[in-house]
Amino acid sequence: MVAAGMLLATAACGSSSSNASSSTTAASAGSGTTAASAAAPTGSPIKIMSFGQFQATNLSYPEGQTSIDAAAKSINAAGGINGHPLQVEACNDQGDPNIAAQCARKAVSDNDVAVLGSYSQNAAQVLPILQAANIAYVGATAQSVVDTTSPVSFPLEGLNQVVFGGVGYGATLVGCKQAGILIENYGTTTPLAIQSITAGIELGGGKIVKVENTGTNLPDYSPAISAIESAGGKCVATIMPPDQIAEVFQAMRQSANPSITMINAQDTFSTQLLQQLGSTANGMILSSSTYPPTYTTLPEVPKLLAAIKKYEPGAAISQFSIQGWASVLLVQDVLKGLSGTIDAASVLHGFENLTNASTNGLYPPLTTTSAGPVSGAPRIFLTKVLVLKYQNGNETPVSNGFVNVIKGS
Repeated sequence: MVAAGMLLATAACGSSSSNASSSTTAASAGSGTTAASAAAPTGSPIKIMSFGQFQATNLSYPEGQTSIDAAAKSINAAGGINGHPLQVEACNDQGDPNIAAQCARKAVSDNDVAVLGSYSQNAAQVLPILQAANIAYVGATAQSVVDTTSPVSFPLEGLNQVVFGGVGYGATLVGCKQAGILIENYGTTTPLAIQSITAGIELGGGKIVKVENTGTNLPDYSPAISAIESAGGKCVATIMPPDQIAEVFQAMRQSANPSITMINAQDTFSTQLLQQLGSTANGMILSSSTYPPTYTTLPEVPKLLAAIKKYEPGAAISQFSIQGWASVLLVQDVLKGLSGTIDAASVLHGFENLTNASTNGLYPPLTTTSAGPVSGAPRIFLTKVLVLKYQNGNETPVSNGFVNVIKGS
């Protein structure tokens, strides 16, 4: 799910622009159940917006939208939040900064109490508008400076610093202490990715032996892979657009060391891409801020999958489904704790004062009462990742739960 220019953000899905207002709900998303319907909530609706690049010409990730809808429908079917139904309107920025700004203005004019994000390249256009209206931006993938610094930003995913740090650390967990980095040129964001991967592998006692900064859409990655192997690289940290992954794998499998391991960011891979790669990707190591939707050992995962199947049948499922669902859990937690007026300002105040807020294990507990530990990025509160191994369609943790990849935090 990554494209050039947003690489350090990975690829996310799009949908249509500002539209699709719908009130929904079923069993409590907070409890993660899809139990029988309770009495319909009769209070005034609590309006939230699901926002992101749900459908676009290059990268589309509608999974965040459909999981937010399913979670809201689950909550409403269980009686709502303190008797109030959640009403969700979806706004697809289509990867267009002007449409993204329109979405933000619509959230303000419609009196939405929070905007729930998954992935958007256009936070710079959105967050100033939300900040002026005291509207919390919850659950997004932090990839730009404003994502990581705005006082109304509460991301669940710290892609550039945290997930890429996990790529480096993940290499050491599978015994690779000498890695090469294969990365497309993403301009000014490229050094941050390299720095984060390097910091992660050094945290695990390894080192980077070669960096191959490629051009865009190379016809053949064999020379780059050969250079990494010749420098002593035993694995390849691969930060590339998703449409190039198959070509990279081909070069690796035809190299002098055809069993060389790829280490990557889980965010880069849609469910469809993993299906297309099939057994070619076996053994790949992935860094992820959350559990994959295939990990049904965690009770919350089958609960959300059941809700999506019930309320959004046929919807695609990926890590963004987990992200959207978890965002609603956090909003539910804040709303349940409000005793007075429910508006954007009171919801923002609630998010500013979270202490060990739970997403039922999907992410580490979230505390927002102090700045996060990442230098220059105070809104990155979560600095732990899971390290996963892909094998025959499944992603299984190889780390002992979430591991911290930010030194000194």
